[in-house]
Amino acid sequence: MRRDSSDGVKPSGPMRGSAGLALLIAVWAALTAIRVTGPPDLMDHDQTRPAMYALDVVVNGNWLCQRDPGDVIASKPPLSTWLAALCSLPQGRVSMFTLYLPGAISVLVMALVARGVASRIGGQVAGLFAGMCLLLSWFGARHIGLARSDAVFSACVALGAVAAMRAWCTGRGWTWFWLAASAATLAKGPLGLVLASIGLLAAAWERDRGPTSLWSGRVWAGALLFAAITLGWFGAAYARFGQPLIDKMIVDELIGHAGPGKRGMPGARLYMQPLYFLAYFAPWSVPALIGLWRTWRRPPEDKASRRAARFAACWFLGGLLIFAIGPHQRPDLLLPIIPAAAILAGCEMARWRGGRPAGSALIGCAVVAATALSGFAWYYHSARMNERDVVHTMGVRDLAQRLRAMPGIPLPVRTVGETNTFQFYMGTMDRRLSPEEGCASLAREGPVVVAVRRHEEFLQAARGRGISPIEIARWPETGNPFIVVYTNRPELIGAMERPVLEAQD
Repeated sequence: MRRDSSDGVKPSGPMRGSAGLALLIAVWAALTAIRVTGPPDLMDHDQTRPAMYALDVVVNGNWLCQRDPGDVIASKPPLSTWLAALCSLPQGRVSMFTLYLPGAISVLVMALVARGVASRIGGQVAGLFAGMCLLLSWFGARHIGLARSDAVFSACVALGAVAAMRAWCTGRGWTWFWLAASAATLAKGPLGLVLASIGLLAAAWERDRGPTSLWSGRVWAGALLFAAITLGWFGAAYARFGQPLIDKMIVDELIGHAGPGKRGMPGARLYMQPLYFLAYFAPWSVPALIGLWRTWRRPPEDKASRRAARFAACWFLGGLLIFAIGPHQRPDLLLPIIPAAAILAGCEMARWRGGRPAGSALIGCAVVAATALSGFAWYYHSARMNERDVVHTMGVRDLAQRLRAMPGIPLPVRTVGETNTFQFYMGTMDRRLSPEEGCASLAREGPVVVAVRRHEEFLQAARGRGISPIEIARWPETGNPFIVVYTNRPELIGAMERPVLEAQD
């Protein structure tokens, strides 16, 4: 650990950076294995729509901008969808693994960013602690196995923040900052540019502003590159989809989440995000806040370390304020500033070690990691087994697998109602039908199979048309069904089939 002359801490023995890096990667790999092999939870936290967007690319070839089965344009730009689709292309289909992989790699990127910046401030031990804090937190474990854009967006923000800090300190690398900001914008929107650059507020904190002005010509040259990339994609998407793209991404998503609306007025719940941070980043939120206070009161005397610490503090506080003011409040939104919090926490915990041998940090981290991984394994493989979204996801998955194994089933199976999870496990991405359209398809001469989410409404429409759909499968098999599969050809299931409407009559 580097010596901080402001508090008189003696340096501990050196720790090989490769050993700490290997431990971080091993912990990340174990956590990824735990999440990927756990029971699927595709219905949890609106993961079905990103899954449909990836299928729209792989199955339908819609790379520019995606739609869901309801023919609604995606609410977010497509970078995370592109990455999931690219991961899926080698095996020719979208799976839970390929949906999770971009997020899992993004969490590793954030951990490595936290390690690198913390090492610059407090040495290799601080870097190891920072990376571990990020991985062994609710944020790290959750987003390794979550098919949403938050992790990819946050990784791009972290890379942009590091590039901005380096460019501020050295006068070089602004192009890398703008490229990372472009990626963040293509992942979730223009807030990525703000979050990646907000740490530059530390320039006003430093008396020596650095070797280059933040408003130099090379900075603005990069800004033109940013505009060309982001506006180029948006212009191409607008040329194809027109006003619905504006209505969804700008009016509903960008303005709707930032301005007053059904979620309330901006600033009405300033306390929520700080409380989320304290709870969901625990126990590391405590040393992070202490490290934030220390950066304010007693920053490192070394110029490079001081700049990095102040940049991390501004990154964290500025982002927390932005999220606290916004009316849209959920813990996942804090993920882009968690690397900054991990940096502050890692440096503070390294200081607490005093002059103890650095090698013991590896052993301590390994023990903590083994304990945390055991807890995550129990939670994701046992405790969640009876959660509604997990049970429903597994049930629909099993139903889809049964249908795919049935001989003579005409594919693709059309869907009526909200059946995104069923389409995912069937490997299709078709426009969902209304109950009337589903009944009309059963009236055709050829064999047709439809999966129905709300079967009562569908049967009522069928009765009005004089159609007798034949049930061939359902889940669950007893009680009120979540999804029912019908056909118009009795020979598909043999003597066990019967017209549902006739039986009810």
